[in-house]
Amino acid sequence: MFDWLIDWVNSIWSNITSWVSSLVDKIYSYISSIVNSIYSYIASKWSSLTAWVNSLWSNLTSWVSSSIASVNATLGSLWSNLTSWVSSAIASIKGTMDSLWSNITGWVSSAIASIKEAMDSLWSNITDWVSSAISDITSWWTGRLAELGSWWETQLVQINKTFGWVQEFRDGITEFFADPLQWIYDRLDEWFERFW
Repeated sequence: MFDWLIDWVNSIWSNITSWVSSLVDKIYSYISSIVNSIYSYIASKWSSLTAWVNSLWSNLTSWVSSSIASVNATLGSLWSNLTSWVSSAIASIKGTMDSLWSNITGWVSSAIASIKEAMDSLWSNITDWVSSAISDITSWWTGRLAELGSWWETQLVQINKTFGWVQEFRDGITEFFADPLQWIYDRLDEWFERFW
């Protein structure tokens, strides 16, 4: 029933694949011809370039050889003069540097001794001041603690006079923290004695 539709779709598909295959072949052929042309062009230029480089290298090596010989002769003479001048200059510089070094080390030694003496004096003054300050602070703090302790004892006595239960309460807290289980046992024992 739908055979004519299937045949029509197959025909269209066949035409599309044929057209795509033909297009791919044309593109491949075109790209191949471009690549072959580029390769031929590069090969011919490479041949010309290598011939030019070989000629240039030959001329360059010849020029370098003659230049080296000339420079070698000039450098030999220059080296002889230079080593003589350098030896003399080194001897002169060494004498100057020895004198300068002697002056520098003398000055540095003197400066270090002066700095050490000043630092020793400064350190001595600092330690004396710190010791004195610590002593004064300790003395002041000891006095304040003694005054505070005396004041607190006086206040406790006054509170105890005013409220007699404070001492008993304090003793109870002390007993509790000393042995909590014993404190609980004693309280239960007192409670049972009170009611039975």
